[in-house]
Amino acid sequence: MGLTRDVALNELPIRGLDVNSDTAAYTLVTSDSGIINFNDYGTDTTYTLPAVADCAGKLFWFVNGEATTKTIIASAAANIKGPQAAACTTMTSKAIGDHVILTSDGTYFYVVAMGLAVWTLA
Repeated sequence: MGLTRDVALNELPIRGLDVNSDTAAYTLVTSDSGIINFNDYGTDTTYTLPAVADCAGKLFWFVNGEATTKTIIASAAANIKGPQAAACTTMTSKAIGDHVILTSDGTYFYVVAMGLAVWTLA
């Protein structure tokens, strides 16, 4: 078949909820995988992803709870792949209720947009 799976198919690896109501910049680590990052902070917020090479099989979920800009940045290089062909380094959302899951194969973070799906990739 040629495909390999890094995440078990019989369970969704969600481990908890982190509500951010007071931090404008957050650097994620690989152990943040499986935690829903709900942002309820009324100020623009930036999340920096861990090194993609350390994230094979990891899952990062972000939910925008305020009408302020939430930015997700790859830690280095253009390694976020979304619906467009080219990889990018940054994605942003300003819509309340917008959420996205990023999962990785160790080479790229792949975007699974949900909710209002208003995330802008650049």
